[in-house]
Amino acid sequence: MGRMGVLVELLRGYYEEFVAAYRDYLAGRERIYAVERLAQLVAQVLLDIAALLAARERGVKPSSYRELASWLAARLGLGDEHRRFLVGLAGFRNVLVHMYTELDRGLEEEAFREIERNIPEVLERLTRVARDPCIDDVRDGLVRAAKRVGARYVLLFGSLARRGCGSDVDVAVKLGRRPRSMIDVGWVQAVFEDEVGAHVDLVILDIDVPPHLAKTLVDEAVVV
Repeated sequence: MGRMGVLVELLRGYYEEFVAAYRDYLAGRERIYAVERLAQLVAQVLLDIAALLAARERGVKPSSYRELASWLAARLGLGDEHRRFLVGLAGFRNVLVHMYTELDRGLEEEAFREIERNIPEVLERLTRVARDPCIDDVRDGLVRAAKRVGARYVLLFGSLARRGCGSDVDVAVKLGRRPRSMIDVGWVQAVFEDEVGAHVDLVILDIDVPPHLAKTLVDEAVVV
């Protein structure tokens, strides 16, 4: 499990502890300070995950926790309600850290309810994103595959090339020969998937390439 996966599981653990403490608080078995501390940990780990995810992707440099939270909502494909929640959670974390004044108990309890309600969807999306490969995760496998099939060069395109990380491994391969049949193409794809350890969407450049795909390769492809 990579660092991203470890942080997502840490977030899951803190969230479960938060829910348990919050319910104990409602039942009169726990003090509010324990719930506040766990809410702060949930918010901090979530922001740490967002920062790590942003650092892995090209051209992403949020300058504040608020911007980071808003960017994370967009990156996870969440709607406006969850975006407002994440931005508000970042602000709530600051309030809990600095605690300049005593908080309104009713408003604080409503914040706890929002955390309990909204974090599961965020966790589900983060769990999927944590499995997404990045260029550094697949580069060595692509090089090994290229050597096995005798490719002249390999291009990476799609979300991995544009952002540095993504859910799809889109690869264009120049073999320097026309494949003997689709069985040969299937073998090449199997080799790449074997070495990368993930599904690969393969394009053989020795076969006619549609104009729109050729433009995509020119615009965004990265040489491996």
